Amino acid sequence: MTKKQFVPISGPYMAAEELICDRLPDLLIGEEKVETVANRPTTTYMYVGDLGKWGDLPFEVAKWYNSSRHLFDRVDSIPVSMHPDILEENADAMLEEHIKVGAEITLSARFMHNALASVTAALKTMVKGEPSAPEFVHLQNQEFPFGDAWTNPRPQRVKGLYPDVIFLLGALGAFQVRYFGEIKSFIVRIEDMTHEASFKPPKELREVLGQIVNYMRAHRLKYAFLSNYKYTVFLKVDAPEHSPTTSNIYFSKPIPHDQTTNCENEDDPQLSIRLVMLWLTLKCCSNDDKVWRITPEEAAQLEAKVTRTKVSGPVNSLVTPSDARTSRNPQLLAQQRAPPRTGAGTGLFSNVSRIAPFGMSPLSRPAANIEDITFDFHRTGLGTTGSLDPASPTSHQNGISRPLGTGRRHVSGYSTGHDDPLITSSAANQQQHRYNTRSRGPPESDQTVEDEKESP
Repeated sequence: MTKKQFVPISGPYMAAEELICDRLPDLLIGEEKVETVANRPTTTYMYVGDLGKWGDLPFEVAKWYNSSRHLFDRVDSIPVSMHPDILEENADAMLEEHIKVGAEITLSARFMHNALASVTAALKTMVKGEPSAPEFVHLQNQEFPFGDAWTNPRPQRVKGLYPDVIFLLGALGAFQVRYFGEIKSFIVRIEDMTHEASFKPPKELREVLGQIVNYMRAHRLKYAFLSNYKYTVFLKVDAPEHSPTTSNIYFSKPIPHDQTTNCENEDDPQLSIRLVMLWLTLKCCSNDDKVWRITPEEAAQLEAKVTRTKVSGPVNSLVTPSDARTSRNPQLLAQQRAPPRTGAGTGLFSNVSRIAPFGMSPLSRPAANIEDITFDFHRTGLGTTGSLDPASPTSHQNGISRPLGTGRRHVSGYSTGHDDPLITSSAANQQQHRYNTRSRGPPESDQTVEDEKESP
């Protein structure tokens, strides 16, 4: 049988600029929590340092875009992708989403294809189209792919700290990670977290950022992004003007996936996710590593601002680069990672140090370090049934000074026997609930705890 000769079909195409300025396609998602994951992934870390808004990001990107149009013009006749007009000919063309998304693993794949692969294709086209441009000279004979954490050469990996997406620059055997991204399921409401941070303590946002900041300090990277596909937030490590040696985290306004680029109004530029990604990618391609890398001293500061606490967290609100509240004593932040005091408590929670209750700034008292908390139901009188006898001698020997009530693995309160602040009953119940969840198995999510991942 003779092999069929296919005739190329001519059709509408998109050049680099049009692709970069366009929106991302809508995902194919079923009924939430019925045809998708229902629970958020477990978080391990919390960022307790100062947070601020990266308010000038849109203006930085718009200024660069308006001054770099000539780089796009040189390749405006080279096709990079199909044009959406093709859907008028065939509504089932590849520009439509055909993979149904229910969990983070599929969502990550769609984001990498629709956002990151498009940025890479456009940038490669621009570099080849104008190789002598000052912006691209250093990229000749270089590769710049996005990939997962395992594409990072093994000697450069940090055990247990593997971002979802990394951007690599270099050649085979000499790649460097320049920035990274963390992708969450759409049930992690990034847009709500960042919005609420403007008028109430951003506890949920801090829990999500704990993992990312831990990656930033471990890999010594200045930039990152956080996305649930519907919205993407860009992050950077920076210092306030009045305290240039202080490292804080700043986050951008969430960018919707369906937003296209419009920079005609310089006072209110609208940016697509792809355009910001392209800008950040070129920025992190700089030969000056001070542009994209943080110093060991900055990494040490970030390490002191990440805690594993789960019971109570920081309540301080946002700061700005010029806000005097960012001028903090670093010794106080370092205390948050101090080991528990000996004999701080001997009740149901065996290794609890001083816990700051909600409403108290963690910068005025050391935050909890409860990574060594253990649960011994036999030792506390819970036994195999999970009930607690308030009159049990064991409970008095363990330092419990008042009845804890009864019920299956339920804690209503406890005293440590000294004047330190107590874990509130609601906080204790939260920790007990987490234990019960772990005893039943992993949450209904495809995401595992990041610091428990092992290198293959």
